[in-house]
Amino acid sequence: MATTKVSALSALTAPDGAEELLINDGGTSKKITITNVSKLNLKGGDLTSASPLVIDTDGNYFDVTGTTNFSAMTVAANRQFTLQFDGALTMTHHATNLDLPSEANITTAAGDVATFQSTGANTVQCINYTKADGTSVVAAGYTLPEATASTKGGIELFSDTDQSVAAESVSTTASRTYGLQLNSAGQGVVNVPWVDTNTTYSAGAILTLIEDGVDSVHYKDASIDNEHLADNAVDTAEIADDAVTADKLANSINTEISANTAKVTNATHTGDVTGATSLTIANDAVTYAKMQNVSADERILGRVSGADGVIEELTKAQVLTFANVEDGADVTDATNVTAAGALMDSEVTNLAAVKSFAAGDYATAAQGTLATNALPKAGGTMTGAVVGATDTDTSNSGTVDLDFTADTNFVLTLTGNITSLTASNEVAGQSGFIVFIQDGTGSRTVALHGDYETAGGAGLTLTSTASATDIVPYVVAASSRILLGTPQLAFA
Repeated sequence: MATTKVSALSALTAPDGAEELLINDGGTSKKITITNVSKLNLKGGDLTSASPLVIDTDGNYFDVTGTTNFSAMTVAANRQFTLQFDGALTMTHHATNLDLPSEANITTAAGDVATFQSTGANTVQCINYTKADGTSVVAAGYTLPEATASTKGGIELFSDTDQSVAAESVSTTASRTYGLQLNSAGQGVVNVPWVDTNTTYSAGAILTLIEDGVDSVHYKDASIDNEHLADNAVDTAEIADDAVTADKLANSINTEISANTAKVTNATHTGDVTGATSLTIANDAVTYAKMQNVSADERILGRVSGADGVIEELTKAQVLTFANVEDGADVTDATNVTAAGALMDSEVTNLAAVKSFAAGDYATAAQGTLATNALPKAGGTMTGAVVGATDTDTSNSGTVDLDFTADTNFVLTLTGNITSLTASNEVAGQSGFIVFIQDGTGSRTVALHGDYETAGGAGLTLTSTASATDIVPYVVAASSRILLGTPQLAFA
């Protein structure tokens, strides 16, 4: 077997998974074929951030570019790999797919490095995260508890100002050392009982009391009455809440309060209820939920007990009685229908025609009142004159539309050039005439819209003389096809 020095071997820069290693366990040499290149300590190509982030197999150290957030990775099981982030993105914690330190989302920064272990396919745990600025992923925090008689902790060092908060418990035993105590505000204080035994006050000496130096504890019961209070000396600011009881009020005041006569004026209400004396409820302010419930099912509110009065709950029988409806009335019952003066469908031989009949089937509304006046739909002989509706318009210029549903004939006085004579609602077979009258100026022209057609496409030429009258007959060949006859000119 040929032997080659290790120093003479060429470097392998792109393993393909078929490389072999020779190892010796102390006595027997063995050959190992590398079948998973991703286990080598190689830097792979850059990964573009995506959701999920796909981990390549050309190494186990990657730069992640881009700023797309992700909450999962696509990776085979049993891989350990390291990611360096080139920018800011958010990795979303997931207990299985992407388990992050502190079980919280992490926003990366350029230069941050993290190591991951895939414990299963697409199941990844971050086992180390190093931030580029050196700070920890989870900020350390500790709150010192407040010290109590049974708990060690911190206290607030109180200033040397006068104490205004009493200690929780103060001993007054003389000739002893007083330890540090906590007052009710959690402040460390030393309370020492003190009695002034050195000052002697002469009779008649004037003493100045500090503000609020004398409180109710230092008054002898009933020692202060009206004679010893200056006028207006006590106002509401000096009286503690609930300090004045009913026993301390004059009997007359208690009497007025009981009788509700102590109030001088009533408050003015606003909102859904307004007024001061007579109150008014706003419209729609009382909802169904605020109304009294009915006593049972099948009840209607009304009144059947005579004239005006309180609303009553009416039963089904009472409602049917005043509505004059038979209980269980059935419009399919021939007896009920006949009694009501109506006909059953089975009694009408031309039921379909009756149901489809409409007011438009009558020649006029008046003729609809008498069957003998109606023109049969199959045709017949009519007596009397038949006159088509005529539109007489004394001012026409610009765009003029002729509505063939509203009128059959049209008499138009031209007060200017008609730049476009349009048509609407024309029906095939309809015929009539159009009269054009020149105004006192004359020489007015008419330009036809495409709906109108003339013989040989010659267009329409009218008499230009002032006050001249021309007649143009027409017939509708189809929708948008109005055929104009030869104009009859210069009637005089």
